[in-house]
Amino acid sequence: MKLQEILDSNYPVLVDTSISETKGQKSIAKEIHKTRHYSDINPGMLTRKFSDIDLLATILQHPSSFTIPEITAELKRLEEIICDKIKFCGKKDYSNVRRSNKRNKRIRRREAETSDTSEQLLKEFQRRTFQLTRLSKQSEIQYEESLRAPLLGIVELIENEIGLKENVGLLHRGGYSTENQEDLHTDEKLISTLYYLSMFQNKKPVLLTQDSDFVRLLAVVSRLVSSNDLLPLNTKFRDSLYKNPIKLYYKQGQDYEIGLSSDEIAFDPEFLIFGTSELRNQEIKSEIKRYLQNLKNISRN
Repeated sequence: MKLQEILDSNYPVLVDTSISETKGQKSIAKEIHKTRHYSDINPGMLTRKFSDIDLLATILQHPSSFTIPEITAELKRLEEIICDKIKFCGKKDYSNVRRSNKRNKRIRRREAETSDTSEQLLKEFQRRTFQLTRLSKQSEIQYEESLRAPLLGIVELIENEIGLKENVGLLHRGGYSTENQEDLHTDEKLISTLYYLSMFQNKKPVLLTQDSDFVRLLAVVSRLVSSNDLLPLNTKFRDSLYKNPIKLYYKQGQDYEIGLSSDEIAFDPEFLIFGTSELRNQEIKSEIKRYLQNLKNISRN
């Protein structure tokens, strides 16, 4: 399905930053992480990355498109990485390099040309990222935290127990790391926001993504929380999955295809996380019941 068709025929459409990266290629943060000089940065790579970030900006300009604060924070982190790299490369010093023959002069001239081009492109990329961050901030969807919080608690509880997300490095100043950087839990917050929109806003929300983690999160969490063991506390949750289905559109090249729709998920007859002890299963089920009861109490008020 074409992107424009999805945007024009769905509301609201949440946007994940993964669609701003070309599949199979490194992100710009990884590309520039170990570079020490502008001449180390491939201008062609930067030029290609413009189309990725411009796509995200175009999507967010559509009235159906929305983000959440964690998406804005991810873009802000990217902007900080690029700003730091610009400052670092701006302090370069080639005074220790001595070349005298004509060949080395030609090499030095080519390096200088590449350096100037990469510097201009990287600064332009930083400018566009700054604009995109502002656009994301303006596009943040409104939600009632008292209702989304229990849903987030359920998603995080199941994710922490099973480990449905891939263990990828976190974006932070200076590059990628799994340490020294707070996990924004963007995936869990996007999923819980989709549940909130379906359950309490009577919407049929859509998520645009290129991250397969979302398929696992939506499928497993929905299947477990909808299990018969949790009736009648999960009735509203179950009903909304079919009445207001959540759809994940997965980017494939230039087009998008449905990765999963919640009205296709079969409910489990019993709550059971395989590979987890019976005692632990009971503990998790009891905790989910508590969250569902909180949702029921809050929604009555």
